[in-house]
Amino acid sequence: MSKLLKILPLLTLAILSTGCGKDSVNTNLNQIIAGNSVIGKDDRRVSANNLPRSLSNRVGQLVSTIPLRNSISTSTCTGSLIADDYVITAAHCIMSLKIYIKTDTIFYPGQLTSESTPEGGFIVTQAYILKEYFEEDLETVDPNTDIAILKIKKNSRGESAGRLLGEFQMTADGPTKKTDEILTIGYPGDLIIGTQYFQKDCKVNNRFFNRSSIKFECDTYLGQSGGPLLRYNQNSHDYEVFGIVSSELPSINLGAKITNSRLEDFQTIINGGVPDKKWMKFTIKGK
Repeated sequence: MSKLLKILPLLTLAILSTGCGKDSVNTNLNQIIAGNSVIGKDDRRVSANNLPRSLSNRVGQLVSTIPLRNSISTSTCTGSLIADDYVITAAHCIMSLKIYIKTDTIFYPGQLTSESTPEGGFIVTQAYILKEYFEEDLETVDPNTDIAILKIKKNSRGESAGRLLGEFQMTADGPTKKTDEILTIGYPGDLIIGTQYFQKDCKVNNRFFNRSSIKFECDTYLGQSGGPLLRYNQNSHDYEVFGIVSSELPSINLGAKITNSRLEDFQTIINGGVPDKKWMKFTIKGK
């Protein structure tokens, strides 16, 4: 992939706010916001009362608290349940500028609004990230490698998030026809903060569909990083995750694909095995 497509800062689709207010946010944030891609008409809709709970429950907001020298910073992303205690998201959602892991990160599955967290939060305890992800410079994201899975703790009652709210099956078979529509779900920061939105009539741009990244025409904004790219399986009559939202170009958005090898590795991790050596495991110390 050319350097032209490895273009966007790690904050591209993650909201970053500080305890000192908007003025203390990174000075490049205005440039970052200007690059977010709502393509044509804004087709995003509020999930509440418009999307079946069987779908919205499996997607949640990832919230990381990052202590700064004189304040507290909070970054938010989107993640999806893929097993009882595992979430798929973007690598940059759990790493800060590829330098250190975000420690206090909590996943809120089924969150429809900031006041609606049906099962509360689940603490992130482990992250698996591709070694290739760290080979680029600190300020860019390569959608080919911007993918991770996170292990989350059970709640105080010993219950797993996936068992309570359901989980998506993963697939390495993405859409192949121009008529194939995909579904995206996430928490865009240009709309009501902490509210889940979806878009179900957007398409993958098949001309740019390659081995490990995806270009798609769904609307995205800060906060939707890590959100699922979902295709409908006619056999199972359910949606499956084939990729996640990563970053964007001015006229099209980018995602990381679940390849056959990644699918195999993710299943190995979920089953308690040791994945291929191309993955790095991080143990996260949080609350």
